[in-house]
Amino acid sequence: MKQIASRHRSPLSFLLVISIKRTLLFLSLVATLLIIAGWSVEYYASICKPEEFQNKDSHGIIRMFYLDGEANIPTWFQSTGLLLCALLLATVWSNSKDSRLRRHWGMLSLIFLLLSFDEAACIHEGLGNILSHRLHTSGIFTYAWVIPGGIFMLLVCICSMGFLRHLPERTRRDVVIAGAIYVTGTLGWEMAGGWYDSVYGSRNLTYMTLTVREEAFESAGIILFINSLLIYLKEHAVIHPQNNFIGVIFRKVLRCTPLRSRLISPRILLILSADKLKATSKNTMQAYLLASHT
Repeated sequence: MKQIASRHRSPLSFLLVISIKRTLLFLSLVATLLIIAGWSVEYYASICKPEEFQNKDSHGIIRMFYLDGEANIPTWFQSTGLLLCALLLATVWSNSKDSRLRRHWGMLSLIFLLLSFDEAACIHEGLGNILSHRLHTSGIFTYAWVIPGGIFMLLVCICSMGFLRHLPERTRRDVVIAGAIYVTGTLGWEMAGGWYDSVYGSRNLTYMTLTVREEAFESAGIILFINSLLIYLKEHAVIHPQNNFIGVIFRKVLRCTPLRSRLISPRILLILSADKLKATSKNTMQAYLLASHT
């Protein structure tokens, strides 16, 4: 291997090895810790610092972990998870040979990219405030963004029916379950929280419980969807280094760095394993390295 690398100095190859099991455990652990931290901080504030607990615009650690807040750590985690979904969907899209499925993979990637941007930029909150003032909504529609959000999700579900029928049975089942859990958290518990807020207010422990459930469902849906995409890539997708979406991005980034003179046409190969690299995966890695240096 070393001799081949010394005689053929380009292109260099980069291997991104992903353990599906460890990825799932890591994301689940982070989500759980964020939910526990958010609940603990708010519970502590409600008892020891009631003036800060009653103030939605409070700063410091309460706002940093406030589960129903925006532009904080829990929001960043969900935005990052949605962005990861978009990248994985784009990877499937760039390697899909079925034109029917390829179009839907690309559209889903774009949708999740927009969802990630919306989560980070709080666009739905601003839209909800505008609709609330114009329509004077109350009850389950107190947070009025759920109206256009629900219509949008319904349209996505209807347009995806044919696409789901062409997916492998396991992938179809996992995607439907993940989507149902995410929608339940995003719309279902949001509407329940809106009704409770309009009747009893939002600065109390009962509303906090509804918020915890909402965040838990949203995080679980995102993590399960990531898991289903990784399994699909492992079992059904053939990753081609020359058209790998992530590899294309990586190449463009390196062209803008001082390393571009040393790293010529770098590539990324995704090797997905349920636990760890087995002998067959190692052989695949070696074969790819040999091919990339010839």
